[in-house]
Amino acid sequence: MRIKQATIITVMIPMVALSAATAHITGPDLGQDPPGFTPEAFAPGVISVEGISERSLSISPQGDELFFTRSIGWPNSQTMHMKLQNGVWSTPKIASFLENDWATQAVFSPDGQTLYFSSSRGQSDIRHYCLWRAQKSGDDWLEPELVLDIGEMSIMEYHPSVTRDGSIYFLAWDYPRQTGDIYVTRLVEGQYTDPVMIDSPISTAYNEVRPTIAPDESYLLFESDRPGGYGETDIYISFRNVDGSWSTPKNLGPEVNGSGVDDTPNISPDGHFWFSSINGDIYWRQASAALPIPDGPIGNQTSGLNFGSIQCAIHYAEEGDTLVLQPGIYQESLDLSKNIHLESLDPNNPIYVGGTIIQGNSDAPVLTLTGNTASCVLSGLTLRTGDVGVKGVETQTVMRNCRILDNGTDGLELFEQSHMTLDHCLITANGQTGITMYPGSRRGNPPCNPQIINSVIVQNGAESIMGGEPVIIDCIMQ
Repeated sequence: MRIKQATIITVMIPMVALSAATAHITGPDLGQDPPGFTPEAFAPGVISVEGISERSLSISPQGDELFFTRSIGWPNSQTMHMKLQNGVWSTPKIASFLENDWATQAVFSPDGQTLYFSSSRGQSDIRHYCLWRAQKSGDDWLEPELVLDIGEMSIMEYHPSVTRDGSIYFLAWDYPRQTGDIYVTRLVEGQYTDPVMIDSPISTAYNEVRPTIAPDESYLLFESDRPGGYGETDIYISFRNVDGSWSTPKNLGPEVNGSGVDDTPNISPDGHFWFSSINGDIYWRQASAALPIPDGPIGNQTSGLNFGSIQCAIHYAEEGDTLVLQPGIYQESLDLSKNIHLESLDPNNPIYVGGTIIQGNSDAPVLTLTGNTASCVLSGLTLRTGDVGVKGVETQTVMRNCRILDNGTDGLELFEQSHMTLDHCLITANGQTGITMYPGSRRGNPPCNPQIINSVIVQNGAESIMGGEPVIIDCIMQ
């Protein structure tokens, strides 16, 4: 199928405007600094362009080639290509082997030698997208070949994702019904098997679309409009159980999902960055902010998963789980409303207590506790450099062998009849009061009455303790 000349002109106009922006871009990831925990637009002005819709970025395992989708309105999508040559990235152009085709959602195979994508190539109806692949030969891509067409004009195959053994997870979209489900086809003796829909708990009466499978099939990311999310569609994750079944999908949470459409998740080959398409642009962030990572320094002793972000570990934790932090500096401000154990590697060893540091943002509490019972326990941690060390709201959390220091205002602020227990804690060098307690907003203004045992509260900017009705046992205060 040929694209009409007028359409080609419409697509190519932004490319001309972008040529100056892409001149002399060098280095990994188009010369950008790695992102933090907050999503950032990827390559603004080059890939993420205002007024144009982009999604589905895929980077080669070598990091020297990438493809992404640029759309002027569905189903008119084209696959764009950039390559690192002689140390300089080329200008985004329509992939040479797809210049006359609508195509979308290209992904590399784990070895980088095959590119899988969805295209209406050769179809009389451009809405009929099927799965194709192109093999790499040297520095060039060969003519694409058809991989999968379920055979019904009303069913379109989208968003392939490939495992190390060649299995393909993909979206089968029923165009007349406007519904979608995730299927898998296996590569057996060089031939693909009949596709099979992924069973419950992933499949529901709602839409489950745009899968991204881990190369080893250990987890599956996908988009869904099922109830209980944060927006129109959210990204979920399901883990492969030992028996081959899938765990109950978990929403990636408000740190990832917003009030609109969140979709097309992807992971770079080095596993460091998580990609999504939000509001028509491609965004990226540290993968550890959203997903478990095998060698992460935070271990969930209950589930066996590891994480690179404490907040991410908290999000995946269930009530009663224990999270253990390896020594190090964790630059995060945390929210904790679950009843879990959060502790250092050895909470009773001062070396581990002082060496396991949660370093908060200067404009927020290092840790905000909300509605916790006494089964929420923090042990052997140092909390510092936030606006406040700990903010507690209706919490009965137990803190043992913890240090709260170097925060801008108070070390600890308690609200709404909080009854925390502080046992062998040090609160020092905070800008204002060591502990400030505020009366409750309920009738009679019930006070906070924490129990403070064998703790040291000294050398803060103001009083050691203000307000409330604390129970103080064997403490040193100044």
